[in-house]
Formats: sequence, structure tokens, C-alpha cells
Amino acid sequence: MLVENNLIDAAKSLDGAKQKIENKLRTTGLTSKNTYGILSNSIREFNIYNKSNYLGILFLIDENGQMIARSDEPASKIIDFSDRYYYQDLRDHSEKKYTIGPLLIARTTGQWVFHMAVPINDKKGNFAGVLVRQLLEEDISNDLRKYTDSSDFLQLMTHADKNAVSFAYPPPSTQIKSVQETFPKITFNVDLLANHKGTGFASSARDKKNDFLIGYARSPVFELTTYATIPRSQILGLFFKSNIHFFSYILAGVVFITFIFFYLYQLSTELTVAQSKAFHDALTGLHNRRALFENLTLLMRDSMRAHQPISVFFIDIDFFRLFNERSGHEAGDLALQAVAQALASCCRRPQDFICRWGGEEFVAVLPHTDSTAALKIAHDMLNSVRKIQLSGVQPNKPHITVSVGFITHLFNPNNMETDLIDLADQAVRRAKDLGRNQCVQFDANWKNPNPICDIPNKNLVSI
Repeated sequence: MLVENNLIDAAKSLDGAKQKIENKLRTTGLTSKNTYGILSNSIREFNIYNKSNYLGILFLIDENGQMIARSDEPASKIIDFSDRYYYQDLRDHSEKKYTIGPLLIARTTGQWVFHMAVPINDKKGNFAGVLVRQLLEEDISNDLRKYTDSSDFLQLMTHADKNAVSFAYPPPSTQIKSVQETFPKITFNVDLLANHKGTGFASSARDKKNDFLIGYARSPVFELTTYATIPRSQILGLFFKSNIHFFSYILAGVVFITFIFFYLYQLSTELTVAQSKAFHDALTGLHNRRALFENLTLLMRDSMRAHQPISVFFIDIDFFRLFNERSGHEAGDLALQAVAQALASCCRRPQDFICRWGGEEFVAVLPHTDSTAALKIAHDMLNSVRKIQLSGVQPNKPHITVSVGFITHLFNPNNMETDLIDLADQAVRRAKDLGRNQCVQFDANWKNPNPICDIPNKNLVSI
């Protein structure tokens, strides 16, 4: 990334200077003096809008490889660059827009640098020289030290082509004259050009017995390939050394996560129990009124979306207060539990909902249930309760009966405010007025003097 970003900066500075030099070349011609002015002005203009600490001098060489001018000072001596790769490459391949040279010691500054160069053409389009921008190896290496530790790998190199090293880290010593003394050619067993990223093993041309693990990445912008090498013998040791803190964090994390999960499990269990208590009646085990209000709206909307009727039942135990006075509250609790089980046995579908409304009253909501099915279920409720036998309850083992009121309704967007529980309550009061121990379907006008009901068995004695 560092090399690529600075090549982008170099390309910007080269483009601006190239246009000015070619314009001058095609008009009044180039001299050492006016070229120096163009190069130094181009550097100043570039630095106004861009910030790069890695770029060295900008210089121009003619068609014969002789330096005409440089940006940092007026040219005081003739320097021959005809043997440089970037000059020969652009001279011999006029179709290229740019080239990137290998890492070498600069003849202008004596530093390790690599170059980006663009061709200069005269007004006829013929090759007239090369404009070159230096990139400083040392400055890029100093910045790279902020992000990596050189002990983690043997070498890190960037190639502008398959043969030349353009950037290397750690940087080469200033005592050597050839970069190949420090960076021998590597024989790859993987095709670096096949993918943008990858890993593989390679061996050195000098020491084929000791191979390396190579991780590499390619830049699609300038076709650069960067790779780092680690000797196979050092891989395991480097892995544990560089990850000792990571393994410690994993162990601590496992212990911490285990504790957190155990705590959350206990908390979840407590919340589940608390939620169950909040939505269930402690005595009968049925849902309570709060749970009814939580679910009723959802059941109503589901009924409207499915265009299916919904039936609501209101059930009241007959003469329950009198039973409590005669048999005691303990017997009354047993009676409530028995009635709750009997009513629940009549609501067996997954979406059927039944709850204790309060005291001796119960409410059931049955989705997808028309009036015919609702009447049958009301009969089942009556008969199921009539079969209850409370052992140990005196006097005379009284029978338990209930009164049931129900309503069947088909919701639409215009009648969503209908209070079905209140209407079912009106129906159960009608059943009580008619003698209890029976069911009545709500009728808005109560036109039928003998509403749909279940005629009580006169031989049964309600409590």
C-alpha cells in the first residue's frame, strides 16, 4: 500500500511536468536552465496540493541518456543514465506510458532509490528523452517500521516485474553496490501472477535445501507483486512467539465467556420462570388476564388476514360463592383446578387460548372457529365440567356446572374495535338469566326468545 500510494503521487507529479516539458520542447526548445525552472516549479505546485515524504528529485534525461536538468539544483555536471533500466525500457518500447525501475543507488544523491519514469516525445511523436521521479527507499522503510516487525519475516520485497526488486525491507546496506548481493533471486513453486493474494513455498537459487514460506499480494494499479518470506524452519517458533498474547487472550476469553454464559443461563432461567409466573395463574396453571391481553390482538389480526372467523367464550361457574361458603375455600380451590382442567381439555389446538379471567370466571379464544364449531365446543365444555366428581367434598358430593356465553365474529378493517369479551360476557349473563348450566350465543338484537343454547339436565343439582 505504501509503495502503491507513492507511485500514484509520483505519477501525478510526472504528468504535470511532462505536459509542460513537451509544450516547451515543441515551441522554443529545452535548455538546462528553462528545464530546471519547469521541474522546480512542478515540484512546488505538486507539494501545494499533495503531501508525500517519500519522493526524491525529479530529473530529465535526453534521447541519448544524458541528464539535462534536475529539480533540486541547476545541473552542474553531465551524468550518463543510458545504462539505466527505465531509460532503455522506454527507449525500446515507445508504446509504454510509464515504467518502474529496480532498486539501486542513485547517481544524483547516493541513496537507495527506485524510479518511476515516463517518456518525452517531440512534436512528431518521436522519442526525445525520459522524465524520471525518484522514490526513496529509506523513507518508505522508516514509515513501514510503524506497522510491522522485521523479526516476523526474513525479507519483504516488491517487484515491478519478474526480475527486478524495486523496494526491499529491511533496507539494504549502503556498503553494497548491487541489490542482488542482499536479495538473491527466488525460484517460485507458485504462480504469483495467477491470483491477487496467496501463499506458497519457494526456494533460493543459492540454497535449494532450505525453502521458504511466501505470502504475496499483487497491486492491480501498477502490476506490482509484493511478497514476504519466512524460512520453513522458523515458522512454528515465529507463530507461537508472535501469538503468545493471542493464545493468552483466548484462554482468558474462554474462561470469561464460560462464566458469562453460565450467568446468562441462570438469568435466563430466572427470567423464564418469572415470565411464566407473570402470564400464568398460580392456582389453575392456565394463562391469566394479562396473557390474554398480550395475545388477543395478535389472534384478532391473524383472523382478519386469514378471513377466518374467531370465537370467544366466557365461562362462569354456577353458584360458586355459595359452594365456597358451604364447603370451604380449600374445596373451592380444588373445584377451580378441576374446572380449569376440564375446560382446557376442550381447547386442544395449538392456537386455542384459554385463561382464568378472575375468581370463578374463564375466557377462551379459539381462532378459525365458526359458530357451528363454537356451539359444539361450548357443549363439550358443559359436559366436561358436569363429569367432574370432587372426592371428599361434603355435603352430598355436589355436581359442578358452568354457564357459557360465546360469540363468533369475522373481523375486517372496519370492525377491529369490537369488544368480543364484553359481548361474550353479555351472552353468559343471558345464560344465567335462563337458568344457568347452559350455553348461549350472543345475538345483537336478542330477537330469538329461545337463543341457541344447551338445555340443562334437570336431574343435575348445580352447586
